[in-house]
Amino acid sequence: MQILAGVGAGEVYADVSGGQESFTTGGFKYLMFTTTGTLTVSQSGLVDVLCVGGGGGGGGNIGGGGGGGETMTSFTQITLSSNTTVTVGSGGAGGADNVRGSSGGTSSCSTVSALGGGGGGSGDVNAGAAGGSGGGGYAIGPGAGGTASGVNTFAGGSGANSASNFFGSGAGGSSTSVGGNGAAGSGITAGGVGTAGKTWTSIDSIFNSTNFPTTLTSQTNLGSGGGGGTLVQNATQTPTGATGGTGAGNGGINTGNTISQASSNATMYGCGGGGANWSGPGPQAGKDGFKGIVVIRVQV
Repeated sequence: MQILAGVGAGEVYADVSGGQESFTTGGFKYLMFTTTGTLTVSQSGLVDVLCVGGGGGGGGNIGGGGGGGETMTSFTQITLSSNTTVTVGSGGAGGADNVRGSSGGTSSCSTVSALGGGGGGSGDVNAGAAGGSGGGGYAIGPGAGGTASGVNTFAGGSGANSASNFFGSGAGGSSTSVGGNGAAGSGITAGGVGTAGKTWTSIDSIFNSTNFPTTLTSQTNLGSGGGGGTLVQNATQTPTGATGGTGAGNGGINTGNTISQASSNATMYGCGGGGANWSGPGPQAGKDGFKGIVVIRVQV
């Protein structure tokens, strides 16, 4: 193993293996963990770690969108001397009808960790849950967006309602900005819009599907916020908004019993799920956030 310039005298990178995919370039080996597993340490030394927490689940029944997981954009260096568990945070489950979404799980390796995103608010708890980025608030109440903790995290948007006919829940926060607020009234009714999270290539240009076909195909963004659900009832207005950021779930859009946009699950690492459609035609659950990821880097 080579001694890195700028690293303390006598310090070397560890010899490690594990994860679902590896790629070596520029004198470094990268290990991608998309499920919880063991980082095998054959020789003790330095390890660089980057974590993204799981995305939060959307709330049920025109619920708030799920928040994006905490997204590290630079590696943290630690020393490992023995095999270590790498934990990949799960995506939060969408809440059942009138139930707040579950928050995403924390991703970690030794002392380095990233929080999961907060679940979107609903009838039982109208505020979005705190998390990495916070979940969106519920339209009825209205609920406040969940608060954020960690690096590259932002609060969820708040919900809004008016005249018992207009309802717009907030979007989950993302790794780049706060979640959009819901809007409600005779002029415009909209579910909060989630924003796109950090891109893989903004972290390092090596992170692309050519180098990592198993883990990064169709994966461009991290920690996007889910869209909030919205409803117009007993009125002619057509609600809008409710879209999730890239890789996050869309919130549901209803005009009465008519669904013009179905809520959806998140599809990219650390992204939040969409808030549910209205439960007037029948119970509606929020959609699931997507799991996190952990990247290990060592010099070879």
